[in-house]
Amino acid sequence: MSNFVGIDPSYSKTGVCRIDVEAKEIVFTSISPKGTNKTYADAVHRALYIADSIIKFVDADSNISYVLEEPLVMSQMASRLGILSGVIITTLKKSIHPHNKIYTVNPVGITQLNSALANREKLTKKQLSMKIATDILEYLESEGFNIKITALKYNKDGSSRKRKLSHDEAEALLLTLLLIHKLECEDFKKYWEEIYKINKGFKTKNVKILAFEVKSEEQ
Repeated sequence: MSNFVGIDPSYSKTGVCRIDVEAKEIVFTSISPKGTNKTYADAVHRALYIADSIIKFVDADSNISYVLEEPLVMSQMASRLGILSGVIITTLKKSIHPHNKIYTVNPVGITQLNSALANREKLTKKQLSMKIATDILEYLESEGFNIKITALKYNKDGSSRKRKLSHDEAEALLLTLLLIHKLECEDFKKYWEEIYKINKGFKTKNVKILAFEVKSEEQ
């Protein structure tokens, strides 16, 4: 297994990261559906748009392992994220090859991961994720990885506009790396020593990564 996809679900901007370890390529995209979640139907339809966009971004027939962070459902806004997460997983299950697996990370997994890094600069949660992701990408790029951030806007001449990595994409990267670490990808093992220096949190056992299994009606 050398292909991994991390998804940071959000209605405002869902971040997606795909890492092809063998090809040494890391590709990012960001998905922002139009409208707002005024009604339950709006929330479902916008979630379907995000899920379908993820399927278009990845090659669903490829041998890929997927991971996304579970929502912490404790408010109306968070309950909408529960809808989004459920729709994404359901769509993936119907679209990807049966042998491909989906994993989930506990709701505060990224926070637990980053807590291992002494936040002496008093960065916010988002700023800390961005710093860690940027440092890791700089290291992997020095090791020959090709980093691609897909264009979301285009110039009048049709050329793509360059853009910076978003916070959601940064956290999607961290999720993807957590999965690679859990699955002990052989081709990626040589990079961990330097990544640990950036954030030793990847060694932590506090972050729970579980395979998502669909139970049969008999169960």
